[in-house]
Amino acid sequence: MGYQRRPALGVLLAIATVGLVACKPAPDSNKPTTDTSSMGKQETVTCPSHQWVKASNGVEVNYAHIFCGELNNKGRVVGFHSRPQGSDPSTVAKVRITQKPNKQGIYAGQWEWGGKQGENKFSTFYPDHCTPSQVMNTIGYAARNQQDCPKSAPNWAWCGFNAPKQDDAAAYCHSADGTPFLIAGASSSRGGVNTAFPLR
Repeated sequence: MGYQRRPALGVLLAIATVGLVACKPAPDSNKPTTDTSSMGKQETVTCPSHQWVKASNGVEVNYAHIFCGELNNKGRVVGFHSRPQGSDPSTVAKVRITQKPNKQGIYAGQWEWGGKQGENKFSTFYPDHCTPSQVMNTIGYAARNQQDCPKSAPNWAWCGFNAPKQDDAAAYCHSADGTPFLIAGASSSRGGVNTAFPLR
């Protein structure tokens, strides 16, 4: 009798195991998921560029001005406010850091346009750990959520914070110490953001 019961017990255990697997709750679709397919991939900056690129909220930003620097209509060197991973584009030469990164990772320096030696341009820079996409999204957020500017900002600029207060998602450029920072910017006659740089 004992020998005959063993197969039945094995069948019951197998059915119970299948039932537990079949009844496993489905993943909660409301919880954020992490896509690991792009992890480890490093975004690169393409220069020279004449593109206007949209941030995630639809705000158009002068990509070349932010990441490559450029010559304006008067032939003056302007822009260049982001050096992802501390790398310089081919359009920029002789970067010299004059103000070391503060606790937020924001710093400043002087540089020359690659094709126009001798003219130095002063720029403040977003933290180097921020990717081009994060910088673009931060600029777009600041442009849509403008705040009063501090006295240190140029009188022609609008200002805005780098990210929503309750959002620590990887979509934005965050400071090294996690505190919010202000961005000063200016819009173009075409309606997008022509320049936007971090304030120290």
